[in-house]
Amino acid sequence: MVTTYQQIADIKSQRDSNMRTEVFNPIKDTTLKELGNIQKLRKSVADAQNELNAAEKNREKDGNPQATARRDLAFRSHSEAMERLKRALIDFRQDEPKRITFLQASAEAQLEYHKSAVEAFTNLVSELKTIRLIVHFICRTYSRGNSADSLPGMAFDTNINGDGGYYDKPQTDFGYVATVGRSTPPTECKYLLGPFLVCAALHSSGVYRFKIGRTDSNLRCGVHEVDDQWYYGEKDGRRGHFPVEFVQVLQDNTS
Repeated sequence: MVTTYQQIADIKSQRDSNMRTEVFNPIKDTTLKELGNIQKLRKSVADAQNELNAAEKNREKDGNPQATARRDLAFRSHSEAMERLKRALIDFRQDEPKRITFLQASAEAQLEYHKSAVEAFTNLVSELKTIRLIVHFICRTYSRGNSADSLPGMAFDTNINGDGGYYDKPQTDFGYVATVGRSTPPTECKYLLGPFLVCAALHSSGVYRFKIGRTDSNLRCGVHEVDDQWYYGEKDGRRGHFPVEFVQVLQDNTS
């Protein structure tokens, strides 16, 4: 679960980075500048309009050539300001597809993030379901006519779980792990048919359990693949199944 949540955090960080480079920075560099320029041009038009209004009133009041010249100059300034604003608005509208592209990139980044998150959590749910089924199988196996004394010895193994037992404190080195390779079956298991695996395993109540790093020769047992979900093996005259999730096949020497 920690890995999944870290994966989501990494994806979110990547999404935020993409949003900055593909959306926010382009908008800041283009769209916001264009809007700021349009705002300045609108103010220029408003100022030119005020100047033109004042020149018109002065010409109507005095009617001298100087007042007329001032009015004509104000009119040209106002016309030029209007033309600059008009061109800026046209250019801004023509850039609309580019701005939509920015928004599309933003939506795509969000979609990719959520798709990746859904995929990661879907895989996590699938793995947790598998683990639940395996644990359910093991619990059912041990509960069939067995007392608490026949529960897996590993739960009380001080080498793995400490002197106080499994529930005394969190155990970072607990796990079902087996390193196996296909080879000729050991002597004690040679009567089993089909291709065999050699595994480091502990046996208790008909189920194989695994400890990290245990490769003692007296723990070796022959097992064979039942299907894509289970392996089956026998040790000391006792038989049992264990899930494929607990096995990593390193080599195949059966051919």
